[in-house]
Amino acid sequence: MRSKGEFLSQVAAATLCFSLGMATVAYTQSVGEIMKDADPRKLAIVFAGQCVQSEADIDKVKAAADLLEYIPLDEQAMVAFGAAEPSEDQMGWLVGSGDGAPYLLGVNTGAFNGRSFSVCTVSNPYVSGAQVVDAFLENAGQLELISDETRFGQRQRFWRIVGWLDGAIINSVEGTVEMGGGVTLSVLVPSR
Repeated sequence: MRSKGEFLSQVAAATLCFSLGMATVAYTQSVGEIMKDADPRKLAIVFAGQCVQSEADIDKVKAAADLLEYIPLDEQAMVAFGAAEPSEDQMGWLVGSGDGAPYLLGVNTGAFNGRSFSVCTVSNPYVSGAQVVDAFLENAGQLELISDETRFGQRQRFWRIVGWLDGAIINSVEGTVEMGGGVTLSVLVPSR
């Protein structure tokens, strides 16, 4: 049985892989320079709407992505979403227009200690991570900080959502100014 610390470390590793993978995807998709112009406040709103309010529900996120004609990521890019114990339910998109764009959006499912989780992630490897997270926190409601540490040029924080979405966790990974910025925001929601 894994401890909470081991679980959070796995989430951190998966999130870091996602962040690094997104930088590669952004380059191969030739949108890296455009991504620097994304509005941090709008990206925070996008995360709240597409991930948190949808409760990381893969069907809801996919339906919105299809309706809004987001660009699906190929299989190679999807490796960056790797859950600790991945399932076949992994999808991701490059969102090139609209509020908060451009950014990358991904959803997947995985299991931990026999419990299923859905994960929804928004990432932009160039925008100011601190500004995005601050904007999200201003409107997030009640969150309980679980962990906050900076290592290897990245600040990683975990919050527990209080009062609704029982057992859900918010995770942020922000690149420091020295590392060029960037942000990945994820919500992990236990299956009901």
